[in-house]
Amino acid sequence: MKRFCLVTLGLVAPAFLIAGIALLGARIMENLVDGQIKQGTILRNNSEAFEFWEHPPIPLLLQVYFFNLTNPLEVLQGENPIVKEVGPYTYREWKSRRDIHILENGSKVSSFQPSTYYFERELSVGDPEVDRIRTVNLPAVTAMNMARWSPFRFPAELLLLAYQEDMFTIHTVEEILWGYTDKFLKAVHKFFPDVDPVFGYFKQMNATDDGEYVMLSGEKNYLDFTRVIEWNGKDKLDWWTTSSCNMINGTDGGTFHSLISKDEMIYIFSTDFCR
Repeated sequence: MKRFCLVTLGLVAPAFLIAGIALLGARIMENLVDGQIKQGTILRNNSEAFEFWEHPPIPLLLQVYFFNLTNPLEVLQGENPIVKEVGPYTYREWKSRRDIHILENGSKVSSFQPSTYYFERELSVGDPEVDRIRTVNLPAVTAMNMARWSPFRFPAELLLLAYQEDMFTIHTVEEILWGYTDKFLKAVHKFFPDVDPVFGYFKQMNATDDGEYVMLSGEKNYLDFTRVIEWNGKDKLDWWTTSSCNMINGTDGGTFHSLISKDEMIYIFSTDFCR
């Protein structure tokens, strides 16, 4: 019996030793791999991560749908609007960073990132330069609403009457998205030069940038990889009423640090949402 126990112990002990070595080796290998991954996600000149960040290889698609109003006269008489969905009109968005500067010994990077949109005909229902949409005349409606509480109510109403502005307007998809000269805004511009006579949902967004970003490179801490710390010279916003809403927090959504855990909260700073 004693001999049997010794034999069993002699067989089990090496097995535990081998298993322990294997587990230790796996742990060491995991740490080595994690270390290499962390080193690979630092914004350094000529690195793969820097190239991906500077020229993102994955294009984004912007798809726009409209609701074309079919009964404008009835709506003006108090009836419910009847609309027909038209779309998508698809645009491919390309981003590429410019004016890149490495700051504070590589711990920070500043840059601008213009966005350029290209129409994708094969992914769209029609031609944006031809297709016309009847929709709310937003400049006129906004002016009507503002005039109700403005000291300039009377001259605003006179301008609206003089230019016979209607509640609804018809323009091409191209004009609605990227801008057209509105006759009412053009008249207002003569008296108030700060008012832009061009109206469009995405005007001044094509081939333009939204300002200068300063990001952390991840050199000191891989968790800070491309985290935005300044935008247009500000380290916080001044649009909201609380400090948490005014925080500039997270990345710009294009990149994130490596080794993200499933329970981790991801933050994104987007100028489109003003936070």
